[in-house]
Order: sequence, then structure tokens, then C-alpha cells
Amino acid sequence: MERTTRTDLRQMVVVLNNLTLGEYNIGWAYGRPRVCKDNDSVNVSPRLPMGEMKTWLYAYMDGYRACCKDHNI
Repeated sequence: MERTTRTDLRQMVVVLNNLTLGEYNIGWAYGRPRVCKDNDSVNVSPRLPMGEMKTWLYAYMDGYRACCKDHNI
């Protein structure tokens, strides 16, 4: 399995922002990434290792898509 990089996570957040029309970003705290919103004032995700954050982002986007589909948004 290929190693997850900071660039990978940043690109995934770009996709998330396009999907949700949001302003999410990746912040780092204590050496681990987290998804934040509103200029890092709101933590959306827990701090996770890089590979687990990638999995978390995929799950978050899949959940968002499923919710929009169920509600015809």
C-alpha cells in the first residue's frame, strides 16, 4: 500500500470543499493531521495518523454523498 502524504490529504480536502461548498482545511496538531473548518476554529475530525485520516476523509465524503442522495440535495 502506498504511503499517504500531506499533499494527498490536501488534495482530498480540495475535493471535499468542491463537494460540500465548504471551507475545510487540514491542520496539524501534535504531529497528526485533522480536518478543520472556519480557519481552524472548529475541529471536524479527530487527530489521526496519515493513512487513517485518508480513510476517514473517504468515509466522510461517502457519508455526505449518501445524505445528499437520500434527501435529494
